[in-house]
Amino acid sequence: MKRIALLPILLASVAFASESLPLASTEYTLILTHEAKRPEVRLPGDAIPEKEYRAVKERSILHVRFTEDRKAVEIMPAGIVGKVANADAKKRVYRLTKGLFAGGQLIIESTANGLTATLTEYGSGVPVISSVRGEFKPKAPEAEPGGAGRPATSPQSDLEGGEKPQPKAETSSR
Repeated sequence: MKRIALLPILLASVAFASESLPLASTEYTLILTHEAKRPEVRLPGDAIPEKEYRAVKERSILHVRFTEDRKAVEIMPAGIVGKVANADAKKRVYRLTKGLFAGGQLIIESTANGLTATLTEYGSGVPVISSVRGEFKPKAPEAEPGGAGRPATSPQSDLEGGEKPQPKAETSSR
């Protein structure tokens, strides 16, 4: 029988947990403030130049939910799912493998003004189809769980292996 050395794996898990950007909640909202459509980059992982981003006319809100260990993410209402690729004290990068045709990434960064997030959709034939970014804030608690005709518990989603919830996209014009 072959022995597997678990100590390096356990130490890597501890390092990941203690040195990565802390996320206080498992549910966040991403308020989209800027977008870049078909930015000029050579490869999907290349940094998108600042000049490619434009302010959005109408802000949209995406709901972002993490597993308890923050190693997996789900973005609704799009049903995009991914897993953490790397993390450090200032940034987390999630590789998105479900819900986007050619994949993508979610980058969460700590700035002087709080957390920001960038959601990039990779293309087929073009490196990047679009990239959107904005404010990343913990989801505000609901006033009355189960109120207004809604159940007190949320439905299961792909993040937990069940069916995906289908909430409607929210928009606001601030």
